[in-house]
Amino acid sequence: MTTESLQDQWHDFTQETSMHGLKYVKIKKIALVRRIVWAILILVMLGYLCWAGYLLLDVYFKKTVKTKVKVRNASNLTFPTVTICNRNYWKQSAAEGPNATAEIKDTMRNILKDLYYPSSQSPPPDGKYNWSSPFLASWDKAGQNATGALEVMAHTLKETFIFCLVNGVTTPCDKIFKQVKTDAGLCYQFNQDGSFVSHTAGLSGGIQIFLDALTHEYYVGPFSYSEGFSVVVHEADVEPLVAELSYGIKTGTHTNMIVQRKETRRQPPPADDNQADCFDSENLPNPLHYYSTYSYSACYYECQISYVLNQCGCVDFLHPPYKGAGTCGVKGMLYCVTPAKREFASNPVYLEKCACKSTCNETQYSAKISGYTFPSENFRKDFEDMLNVSVDYMRRNYAAVDISYGQMSYELLEESFAYSFADIVASLGGTFGVSLGASILTMFEFVEFVTLSVARLIVQLADKSSKSTPIKPFKNSVSADSNDHSLQETWRQENQSDNKWQDSTMKGWAIG
Repeated sequence: MTTESLQDQWHDFTQETSMHGLKYVKIKKIALVRRIVWAILILVMLGYLCWAGYLLLDVYFKKTVKTKVKVRNASNLTFPTVTICNRNYWKQSAAEGPNATAEIKDTMRNILKDLYYPSSQSPPPDGKYNWSSPFLASWDKAGQNATGALEVMAHTLKETFIFCLVNGVTTPCDKIFKQVKTDAGLCYQFNQDGSFVSHTAGLSGGIQIFLDALTHEYYVGPFSYSEGFSVVVHEADVEPLVAELSYGIKTGTHTNMIVQRKETRRQPPPADDNQADCFDSENLPNPLHYYSTYSYSACYYECQISYVLNQCGCVDFLHPPYKGAGTCGVKGMLYCVTPAKREFASNPVYLEKCACKSTCNETQYSAKISGYTFPSENFRKDFEDMLNVSVDYMRRNYAAVDISYGQMSYELLEESFAYSFADIVASLGGTFGVSLGASILTMFEFVEFVTLSVARLIVQLADKSSKSTPIKPFKNSVSADSNDHSLQETWRQENQSDNKWQDSTMKGWAIG
């Protein structure tokens, strides 16, 4: 194949290809300036194509995500789990007991104040309390079984709940609420297994509860400086952060909580160029040791428990049993656990080591709250007769709470990849068309041209090589000299016969 034939083949390609503008570069009838302009335009568009294609492929291979927010209507919605806690840990009458002396009461109060409201970051001096005294020794030992003691001293379900309504129907409170231990002490949960479903908005598909705070029983505790209740609405199997994230319910009020549901569906790593920061709980094993279901709050609790256990050799009485560790006594709580928990909360390095993340797929609940004075003057007498308590007591201790959906819909926040394979092919095809008037098939035209050109060049080189190689004589058992001699003799005889034929022919022509 000669250079000229390659040029001819290239000329044919430029005239027949589906790419726009390329044929004007090779037509000799067109002025040179126009051909140069067309060549520049094609190069510029080719550069744009490469740049745009790089950006598209970069987004595709980095798994960049896009977020869509939708509002979806539903004929029924799973009701959130509702956790309700009295702001008071334990009742004064149960904590002090009937036989406690004034000195013992003062000592208990001072220790609990140092435990929950320290005047400094350091624990009190060792000599401040006589831990060898019979009372403190027994109290410290009893603190090692504080879980059982807490159940005895905390507000009971019967004391806390006056009456309950579910879907507008009166229901025994002990049938729908279960006791649970949280970071705010013993609390009570509704819909613990997530089985309750709302089919309508408003109280016809929600709950209404009346609570008694028993404020005259408030004792020294981490949250008893204020009266009322803490309420958390959350997904079932998720540990509620009551101490950190809860709604406050005042006594003497009727509170209306309108719940909103939000579902989040995120792409797990390595999405978004490995910037995705969520835990794929549906496909990865649960890394937690105690909690059977992974959640950020469960990871936070376990991280805190592990740190306290490492520092103190025992755990807070509010925490679940962990790796066979015992519960710290009152002295251990005062001198080790509480300082360790403060250190854990103030230094983010400890939590960062645990790498706690939200799950990629999660359901969150929020609420809009409004309130009214309870009870009203018009119904003062009715409530006094019905509940057999004074209005003054009700306004100091009672709280009514309505919890329901405001509308039968939820917000869905969903992440998806910015480009699927079909999207990237369509985008690249569009870029080809805009820049060069070409399509993806044009690429195959060019590939075909290059392939055929290379193949023909290889064949041409092979033919040229075979013609330039000399033919070697055949060798057998006879010597080369005898072979050469026989060949020469054969040629001589044939040559003589040819000469004779030529002489006779010439004589014939002469006679004629």
